[in-house]
Amino acid sequence: MHRLKAIRAGFQAHPLSGPLLVLSHVELVGAICGAQDVTGPQLAAKLTFSGFRDGSDIPRHMTAAVTDLSPELCSKLLLYVTGLSALPGRGKSIKITAVRSTGLLPEAHTCFLRLDVCDDNADAAEVARRLHTAISSLADAGFGLE
Repeated sequence: MHRLKAIRAGFQAHPLSGPLLVLSHVELVGAICGAQDVTGPQLAAKLTFSGFRDGSDIPRHMTAAVTDLSPELCSKLLLYVTGLSALPGRGKSIKITAVRSTGLLPEAHTCFLRLDVCDDNADAAEVARRLHTAISSLADAGFGLE
């Protein structure tokens, strides 16, 4: 608890002002954490899967779809799932959780670093299409808006 109070005191002693006020939260994170160009394979290595049916192909298809993403789409996916454009830190992963619905787009839960994905019989192309649609259409829905 003492450490949390010290951290809070540090933030209160140096409120955001001047040039920092013009930065978006994404730009501020990039300035503090360092901008990362994340590749598909780096992002795919951070995925963990849970709740999928035995023999489900969705985890394999999702891993392949993420591996094939461009760095720009990797950043959008990270922003959509985690709220940040940087990879989760050491020991943290992005949890891909099965939902029993069919045909739905992946749904992100940023507080839990979780992406809910339909555990249906979609082929690799359909899984990739759903992922692309979600991150292209929905990634900026709650973040980065001016």
